[in-house]
This record gives sequence, structure tokens and C-alpha cells, in this order.
Amino acid sequence: MFIRKLLNEIRNNILVYVLLGLISLLFVYFVSCSTSPFYPYYYGDDSAQFQTIGRAWADGLIPYIDMFDHKGPLIFFIDMLGFCMTGSSMGIMLLQVVFLFITLVAFYKMTQLATSSKCYGICAVILSLSVFHFVYSRGNFTEEYCLPFVSICTYFQIKYLTVSLEQKQLSHRPFHAFLYGLSFGVCLLTRVTNGITICAGILIICCVLLKNKKCKNLLWNAFGFIIGFLLIFLPFAIYFAAHDLFHEFMYGTLLYNFEYQAYMSSWLKEATLLSILEFVVVHFTACVIFLVAVLAFLCRKTVLTVYCLLCGFLELYIFTCGASYSHYAIITLPQAIIFLNEIYGMETKKRIYLIVKRMLLGATVVFSIACTAILLTRVINLHNKYKEYHEVGYEQLLSMVPEEERDSFIAYGGGTFRELYLLHDITPCYKYFVMQEWHASFSEQTREDIHQVFAEGNAIWILTDGSTEVIQDILNSRYTIIAEMGQYQLFRLSLS
Repeated sequence: MFIRKLLNEIRNNILVYVLLGLISLLFVYFVSCSTSPFYPYYYGDDSAQFQTIGRAWADGLIPYIDMFDHKGPLIFFIDMLGFCMTGSSMGIMLLQVVFLFITLVAFYKMTQLATSSKCYGICAVILSLSVFHFVYSRGNFTEEYCLPFVSICTYFQIKYLTVSLEQKQLSHRPFHAFLYGLSFGVCLLTRVTNGITICAGILIICCVLLKNKKCKNLLWNAFGFIIGFLLIFLPFAIYFAAHDLFHEFMYGTLLYNFEYQAYMSSWLKEATLLSILEFVVVHFTACVIFLVAVLAFLCRKTVLTVYCLLCGFLELYIFTCGASYSHYAIITLPQAIIFLNEIYGMETKKRIYLIVKRMLLGATVVFSIACTAILLTRVINLHNKYKEYHEVGYEQLLSMVPEEERDSFIAYGGGTFRELYLLHDITPCYKYFVMQEWHASFSEQTREDIHQVFAEGNAIWILTDGSTEVIQDILNSRYTIIAEMGQYQLFRLSLS
């Protein structure tokens, strides 16, 4: 029955899905700088770290013991699959297209909760993508791979909180709870706060079920959630436990991030009016949920109002309690569709409502056009910048490392070298391969482990960017400086 319904759905919307697939391909190709061949010499940002670990995993090394970063393993696994597919970041880009396509299908399904118009559905999807690039951060971030799961959960949660409750269908399907558990597991295996909107919806649904004394249905939903969560979590847990790395897996996925968060202070402490306005624009899809709450309240949609307010306040807390990283807001993109649905569904019998509806729709379209213009300008500028290789400053020092000794090379610093390994086809010989000083600044345990790895290891070559506080004593006692250029220094293991 389910398969037949799915096939009918695909058959009736085949042209829509083909168009969404094409939109997904074009968006990733032109916007994901870190994986698209349209930007052949761009390997920056966190994506470079994820790709380096993914490539190493494809070559037989294991995350957390051979390669460290403070993220869950799913992002490394996806990048590993990409390299297994094509041997390059092109494989990752193809996976990104698939993930975005699933996201857009979920968005389209959300639009059909407001109207059966296919034209509106496609337009709403395009409008949402116009603001996506503000938080996309040049592609291959953890939130991008959580987004289809968050979007599917948002679709089913909104459908239950609006359509089902309006039709007095109070029971919630355990299969949907299974999807929530699976999706939360995906978020946990990347960055746990990516699942904040999923948790908000689950809390509201639990309250509705308890209020209506649907305890048995609630228990079945809890069971479904647990099964879904274990389905995605257990394979990774078993894999790392089999390699005697379960603690390292949990430390990199969760424990380090608790230490990291304890050291972070809110960016609001030093915020200016300009930076706050910039935050509102960039985090449009996060901030607009409060406007959705107002519209829902005016339409007497009490449960939806509470859901929007809960999501909004939880998101604001996450986005303001530490550093202001725009890519955190990727998970809020489904809220753009919720916003457009509320505008579309506004009653226009009263003149004031008609005026408000037209103003909101007009402002949204103008904002979308402005965002698209910014996107096109950025695409052209970045393509021109990264179509050729531009030396950073360490290249001459790196050329002094013999080819036969590059398997005993490591770069060390505070925030540079993230692109080095990919650009020069080098596999780092230590698990702490980049941003070591930064990692050490948030965790005393990590700081001590970095020092121990470099003290006990025998890397022949170390390239630094001048930020070497943690291992300076090791460099002084065991290494000889071979050459330096600007801030960069090349060390070789002493022969004595």
C-alpha cells in the first residue's frame, strides 16, 4: 500500500521532481565552493578538515585515533563515501545534490499543506533557496546533511500540529516518531544542537498526546523514536567499539564540545547595532519564525503559535550563546516555507489583512531578489578568485620537503593550513593535523594529548605558522629550523 502510494506520488509529480533535481544540481555546483569543480582551487573552511579526514578514512585510517576533529563521524563518513566514489571532492558534491534534492522535496510537500498549487510550491522552494546561500558557508558543513532529515521531520510535525489536529485526528503515527529518532541520531552524529527544532516539535506533540490522554499512542511513539535512533547510532558505535575507540568516538562527538561550549562567551557581549542587524539579515529564516508565531496567533492556531515560539527561542539561544557562525542557521531553512505558507493562507476578507498579506509578500519577493543578486555577484567573484592557484606563503618551504618524506610531514598552527593537505595531496602523519593551538585552547585534555602526540611521535618535517605555544619545548629540544618565510617556519627532526 505504501509503495503504491509512493509510486503514484512520483508519477503525478514527475516534472516537479525533475525540476527540483535540476535546481539542486545547479545550486550545489555554483554555491558549494569547497566541493564544486567550478572553484578548482578552493579548499578552505571546515570543509577542508572534513574532506581531509574523509579521504584518510577512505585510505584506511580511522577518525578520532588517526585523524581528529570535534565533530560526529557522519560528516567524515559522507566525505569518505564521496572519495570512494570518485577519488575527489566531486563525489561529495554528488552526494550534496542528493541531500539537497531530498530537502527540496520535503519543502515542496510542506507547501502542499497550504495549497495544491504546483506553481506556488516551486516558487516557494526557489524563494527559500535565495536566502540559503547566506548561511551555506560554501558547502559541506554538518548542517547541510542534517537539513533533509530536519525538513522531513518539520513536514510531518507541522502536518500533525495543523492538519491532523484540525481534523481531530489526535493520534500521532509511530512511524513518524521513528523518523524523528533517525533524524535526531543523524544530528547527534554531526553536532547535537542541529536537532533542536526536531526536539521542539517532539515536546509539543508529547504535550498534545498527554493532554488528550493518548498514553498508549505516546508509548508506541517513544518506542518508534528509540528504534529510529538506534538504527543510525548503533552502526557507528559498534564500528568504533570494535576498534576499541568508543570513548574517543564519544569524546569527539560530544564530550569535547561540552568543554568547548564552557569556554565560549556570547558574541552579543561585543555586538554593535550593525552586527545585530547583520545577524537578523543572515539569520532571516531563524528570526522570521517569530513573525510566523504572530500570524498563527492572529489566525487562532494556538498549538502552531507555541511551536513557533519554542523553536524561535531555542534557536536564538543556540545562535547567541557562543560565537556567531552563520552556518548554524542552515537547520532553520524549513521555517521559510512555514512563513510563506502562513502568508499564502492569510484570510483576506478584511481589508487590513489583505494589505498586510500584500506587504509581507512584496517585502519577501524584494528581499529574495536582493539576496539572489548578492548570490550571483558572489559566485562570479569567487569563481574568478579560485579558478587559478594563488600562493599563500608557505609553498617554497613545503617544496623543501622531499617527496619520499612527505608521509612523515605535519603542519602545525592556530588557524591556517586547512587547505594544505588537499591542495598538495599529502596525508598528515599525526591525528592532530590542523588548528592544533585552537583545539588546545578549549580543552586541557586535548592540549595534553596534542603535546604527547608530538613528543612521542617522529614526524620528520613540521611546518608552522608561528603559533606553537603547546609544542614549543618539543621544537626547541628535538627539531632544527631549516628555513622561514614571513610567519611560516619549517622544522626538521634533529639527527642526534
